[in-house]
Amino acid sequence: MGISGLLPFLKKASKKTHIRHFSGYTVAVDTYCWLHRGAFGCAQKLGTGEPTTAYITYCLKYINVLRENGLNPILVFDGRKLPIWYMK
Repeated sequence: MGISGLLPFLKKASKKTHIRHFSGYTVAVDTYCWLHRGAFGCAQKLGTGEPTTAYITYCLKYINVLRENGLNPILVFDGRKLPIWYMK
């Protein structure tokens, strides 16, 4: 997942700063990454078929952090095309 070696490559061009520094900007977020991390926290419930929305709550927490700091998030779901998109 992701681009191998990207973060070390960008290290010299990076600096630590508060997220508010980017207030007013639009940011694209790899939402599958957030869903995966959120699902990890409720994996047992998901694995046993028990109803849970914890992974959605996890994503919404971070979306709200971005919005509260003045960023406009665009959620990107990068992956396989959905079956409805296939045309014969």
